[in-house]
Amino acid sequence: MEIGKNINSHNDTRRDLDKKATSEAVNEILSNDDYRDRKSIVLYNPTWNKGIIGIVASRIVEEGNARIVGEKHIKMHVCYRNKYCGPIDAIAFNQKENFDKVTSGEDFDMLYHVEENTWNNVTSIQLNVKDIKCSD
Repeated sequence: MEIGKNINSHNDTRRDLDKKATSEAVNEILSNDDYRDRKSIVLYNPTWNKGIIGIVASRIVEEGNARIVGEKHIKMHVCYRNKYCGPIDAIAFNQKENFDKVTSGEDFDMLYHVEENTWNNVTSIQLNVKDIKCSD
């Protein structure tokens, strides 16, 4: 029983380190306009634990699916919770304040309507997100 508690404690610590480093990395990327159109970014922070760098990097790549467009809008690819599906394009106009919710790795709920989006003569289905909140 004691070993299980010790493992859980280490997992909780690792999870906290992971969330902190991911948050710091995302904030670094978002606060630097030079990163906006880059296809790759190299970040370094001597306080990040070497054991979680791979996890943080993969989260950054995943979070690359949600980005701020035009400094006010969030463009993202979403999937329904706990279901396999191909990602669906979504855009949340004037909702920059919700960026942390959609990049936290936690589940969130959206109120949206489905629309056709035409860009460069290509038409696709897109969710026009009206509101975002953290899931209960």
